[in-house]
Amino acid sequence: MRGRRVRRGSIGAESLLGAQLDRDGHAHQPEGSNGRSDYAPFVDAGIASTGLLSIRDDNYHTPQDDIDNVSITTLTHAARAVANLIGTLQQDADALGTR
Repeated sequence: MRGRRVRRGSIGAESLLGAQLDRDGHAHQPEGSNGRSDYAPFVDAGIASTGLLSIRDDNYHTPQDDIDNVSITTLTHAARAVANLIGTLQQDADALGTR
């Protein structure tokens, strides 16, 4: 995490996303809000950002990483987790513990 300050909301969001994936029985692991991924510019700008690693995808960041190789199951689980996060924040704006 050199030089990057993780926002409190990042940890809360990761927790909420993970909780929904757990309820769905979908394997995942924290990416560790280290800002070394696609969301690094957000972390650098001080915007709460997070990510979770799901099941292993041999196509990730390869030329085969395209629409033809998307796992509908994984995409569905990710969409449910994000929908749960948005719904939770709609009901409780402090759900990430940032206020």
